[in-house]
Amino acid sequence: MSDRICLEDVRLNLHIGARIEEREVPQPVRLDMQMTYDTRAAAKSGNLSDTLNYETVFQKIQEMIALRRYILLETFCEQVAEIALGMGASSVWVKATKLQCAIAGFEGLVSVEIERPTVP
Repeated sequence: MSDRICLEDVRLNLHIGARIEEREVPQPVRLDMQMTYDTRAAAKSGNLSDTLNYETVFQKIQEMIALRRYILLETFCEQVAEIALGMGASSVWVKATKLQCAIAGFEGLVSVEIERPTVP
């Protein structure tokens, strides 16, 4: 199956960083994700209940980041993937990019990409 529901260039503010002082102030992170999901039933019916609701995915991500502080982007990506898989995606690709990096002299972006299938 090659159907994908995508969230692209989603801007979030996360408490994230390897150092405690980094986690004290929210940092901007860009989230991109692709959720593999068979969209044929929704296409035929026109019913939101027949698809993976990306608004609900986004709301769950918002709820998650409101409650947590992260040391690693890897942890954040894994938890985002778990949300999508838990809502019925057959696989998910997640990329999180820190838009500001707290490394002295570093100019650029840091990102982590993961891909996860549904575990049978």
